[in-house]
Amino acid sequence: MEYSHKGGIERAAAELADRFAQAGNDVHYHAHRWQTCTISPVIFHRVPTLPWPHSAQLASFAWAASRQLRRQQYDITHSHGGVVGCDVVTAHSCHRAGMMARGKDSMTGSRKNWGITDSFFLRCEKRIYAERTYRKIIAVAEGVRRELFACYGVPEDHVVVIPNGVDLHTFSPEVKTARRDESRRRLGLARTDEVILFVSNEFERKGLRHALDAVAIAHSSSRKLLVVGRDDPRPYQRYAQDHGISPYVVFTGAADDMPAIFAAADLFLLPTSYEAFPLVLLEAAATGLPILITRVHGAEEFIRESVNGLFITQDPPNIAHAIQLVFENSEFRERLGHAARATALQYSWDVIAERTWNVYKDVFDQKSKKSRM
Repeated sequence: MEYSHKGGIERAAAELADRFAQAGNDVHYHAHRWQTCTISPVIFHRVPTLPWPHSAQLASFAWAASRQLRRQQYDITHSHGGVVGCDVVTAHSCHRAGMMARGKDSMTGSRKNWGITDSFFLRCEKRIYAERTYRKIIAVAEGVRRELFACYGVPEDHVVVIPNGVDLHTFSPEVKTARRDESRRRLGLARTDEVILFVSNEFERKGLRHALDAVAIAHSSSRKLLVVGRDDPRPYQRYAQDHGISPYVVFTGAADDMPAIFAAADLFLLPTSYEAFPLVLLEAAATGLPILITRVHGAEEFIRESVNGLFITQDPPNIAHAIQLVFENSEFRERLGHAARATALQYSWDVIAERTWNVYKDVFDQKSKKSRM
C-alpha cells in the first residue's frame, strides 16, 4: 500500500523498484502514498483506499489497484501483497501457515480472534495461489515454498526462492562504531551496558514475553533488554514490573532511525513463533551483531550454528543460557558478529534485484511466446 524505505514488505518493494528504475527501465509503482521527497525515477500512481478500518483499507486497495493494472499495458506486473492477477507475486509469508503456527495467545491463554483482516488475507491467498492467478511466485524462503505447497498445492516449479535483501552501507559495523555512544546516550543506556536488542511490531508473535523471562533468569545489573516496535507495550511493562526487571528493560516505541538502534546493541534476540524471512535478521547481521533466533524460515537458511549465531527455542532457560554464553566470552561474541556480517554480504539488494530481474525476463519470454501462438 505504501512506497517506503522503512518497514518490511514496503522496504523490499521500494528497494527493488528503485534499482530497476535507476537501470533505465520505466517502473510504475501503484501505492496509496509515497515519500514526497524521494529522488527516485520511479513513476507513481495513487491508489485510493478507504481510510478505516484496516481491513477496509486492505480490501479497497487490492480492488482499486487491480482495476488500475487492468487498464494499463505493462510488460510485467509484480505484487508484494494481496493484489490478484499480477504476473509475479512475492510470497513474503504464507498467512494460513502463520496463523496455525501462532496458535494461542500466551499472554491470555485463549485462542486468538483472527478477525476480518485475517479473513481478507486468507481469501487473497486462495485466489492467488489455489486458483493460480499468477505466472510465477517468488518465495522469500524455502520454508514458504513448502507452505504454499502444503496449504494450496502450489507446484514446486511454479516457485523460485529469492530472499529479502539488506542495505550493506546503511547497516554496517562502521556505522555501528561511529554512532554507538551517541545512540546509547539518547536511549539512556550506559557505555558499559550489555544491550540485547528485540525488534518487532508484533510483540506476542515475536516472543517478547519469552525474552523478558530469559532476561529475568540471565540477570545482570549492567544487562539491558532494548525493546523496539510500535505494538502496545503496557502488558509487557506490567509483566516486567511484576517480575522485578523493569529497570533492565527499555521500551522505545517505534523508531525512525533503525541504524542508530542497531548501533546501540551488542546482541540481537528474536524468539519468534513464525517468520518468512525477517528483514531485521539481515539488518542485525549486516551491522555485525551476534544473532539468537528460533528455527524459523529464513533463519534456517541464514544461521550457521555457533558460526554466525545461535538457534534458540522459546524456552526461557534455553534463551538465558545462550545470552550468558555470548556475553561471558567476548572472543566468541566478536567471532559471531564478524561471521554474521560476512554472511549478510551475500544478501545485498543489488544481488536480490538481479535475481528478481531474471524472473521478470523469464515471465516476459513466456508471455511473448504465448502471444505469438
